[in-house]
Amino acid sequence: MDYKLGNFRGILKTQVLIIGGGPSGLLLSQLLMKAGIDTIILEKQSRQYVLNRIRAGVIEPNSVEVLKNAGIGDRIDTEGIKHQGTILSHSNHIVRIDFKKSTKKAVTVYGQTEITKDLFKAQDNLNFFNKEIFWNFYMYTCAVTCFSVCIDCTPMPNCF
Repeated sequence: MDYKLGNFRGILKTQVLIIGGGPSGLLLSQLLMKAGIDTIILEKQSRQYVLNRIRAGVIEPNSVEVLKNAGIGDRIDTEGIKHQGTILSHSNHIVRIDFKKSTKKAVTVYGQTEITKDLFKAQDNLNFFNKEIFWNFYMYTCAVTCFSVCIDCTPMPNCF
């Protein structure tokens, strides 16, 4: 569920509060919810802004496994390009680093923008009681107890 809070003030109950709805925050939320832990994500930008942000595109093998465990590995497998090395050059010297030879693994070329799209789709499809993402959210105060998160996003003077 996506929300735009406006001048929200109140108590939201969750097991885990995640600040940031980019790839890392979405992935953490996805993994926790798959484990039965409810989450709330607070993101200061809009969903469209996060989806359109251009990010890096080389994913290490362990990260690919984490993404697959989160349930978003299908497109990485079909659209990602395995890359077994890279070339570095400096002052007319060229050196090739062979990942496959050195580590027995390859990296995958697959943009983080695409990972973000996959995570949004997975979040949208996940049938979980408390999955909420608050967009355009500026948190001015936050008090956390063992049982709840109290959030005040009423604009304060001189914040911008």
